[in-house]
Amino acid sequence: MNPFIRTTILATICSTWFFQAEVTEATRNAQELDHTKVGFCAPMLAASGLGAKAHGFGAATDYPIEYLIVAGGGSHGSWLGGNANLGGGGGGGGVIDASAMVISGAVHTITIGGGGAPVAANSGLRGNQGSSSSISGLGEAVGGGGGGSAAAGNRTGGDGGSGGGGGYSWSDRPNGVEYAGGNGVPGQGNNGGTGKCGNGWESSGGGGGKTQAGANYASCANYSGGKGGNGINWKSLGTYYGGGAQGLGCPPNWTGCGSGLGSTGANSGGGSSAGTYTTTAGNSGIVKIRYPGAQRGTGGTVTSAGGYTYHTFTGDGIFTA
Repeated sequence: MNPFIRTTILATICSTWFFQAEVTEATRNAQELDHTKVGFCAPMLAASGLGAKAHGFGAATDYPIEYLIVAGGGSHGSWLGGNANLGGGGGGGGVIDASAMVISGAVHTITIGGGGAPVAANSGLRGNQGSSSSISGLGEAVGGGGGGSAAAGNRTGGDGGSGGGGGYSWSDRPNGVEYAGGNGVPGQGNNGGTGKCGNGWESSGGGGGKTQAGANYASCANYSGGKGGNGINWKSLGTYYGGGAQGLGCPPNWTGCGSGLGSTGANSGGGSSAGTYTTTAGNSGIVKIRYPGAQRGTGGTVTSAGGYTYHTFTGDGIFTA
């Protein structure tokens, strides 16, 4: 077949996909079109002269991005009856590490999830789940699960992007009852560790992280809470996100086996760990977008490094491609 005729036929098919009456400008801007079709059709429309670039689908206006979405981390569970029963570590916020083609001028709403609120001290409550973070049209990461507590009905860890660590109760000793950590969302995080009380194991589980599950009770020593799971070192840039917090234990240790990398600091998406008499919130999330070369989009804090332009969002905003 004549190459020009073949290109014209394919371009006509593409025009049917993109320019049918029900596809509005708002729909295109919301990135609700199938990007497989965009990538296939853009060269056809441009070659045929059917106005692809005028409608935002020309090959020159599409470009690749890599992005990180981190949800808020979960808060730890509360102790009950003084400080003898300490809660599980909060799970790290869910993490999406992906890439996509975006269309120049398309608008993406950015939502940053907050960390799970702290529960009242000595309340026996399970920790609170963090809030979701998202880039409209590209993905939503789920908030980290809250850590289990010492009270009946609240001892298992909460589900989330990564699950919270399981709690335990002194009243179970010496029976050795185990309480499971919460479930993580596949692809976004991992499960929390198990808590247990009995025969020297008195401790709670660590919260799960993006790259590692939370460790079970006494993972490093008797009476010490399980270690939190590690988060992700995005693009090997040295900063970790979405780590789980350590669970805590009983005397004589009181402490845990350490929180996961990426569990501390604002906008890390890390879960929180209890102090002996204190309660703390999970850490808020973050969104990062990068692409090679000079700045093309707008929104967030814009920086350049290593041949890439970065857009970083620590609060809600708009990314215009």
